[in-house]
Amino acid sequence: MLEEISRLISEKRCRIRFNWFYDSGYEVSEWGSYLNFPTDDYFEPEHIGPIKINQWRWLEIHPFEEVVVGRLIPPKTIDYSLEIKDYLSSKGISFVEKEGLIKIDNPNFIRSV
Repeated sequence: MLEEISRLISEKRCRIRFNWFYDSGYEVSEWGSYLNFPTDDYFEPEHIGPIKINQWRWLEIHPFEEVVVGRLIPPKTIDYSLEIKDYLSSKGISFVEKEGLIKIDNPNFIRSV
């Protein structure tokens, strides 16, 4: 599932953030724009070290791309919400939309130290 989401955010230039179990609690990552997969059991979001595949609780996709047109012109905002929701639905990935963000819960989440 994360590989498909990684391709999607790379193609649409959207941002993504995670909530994951870390040491004695949960952390929410900064917004990032890519995922790396150093091994089969781990993924590595931008700004964070490796996370076990089953230790992220949820992720959120910010489905808007801001394109800088020029210094005197406001950035152009492209909304990919519909395309992202259609893609996730076609892949059987369940999600909810809340406050403009697309949230995906991890069905395989395991809290472990």
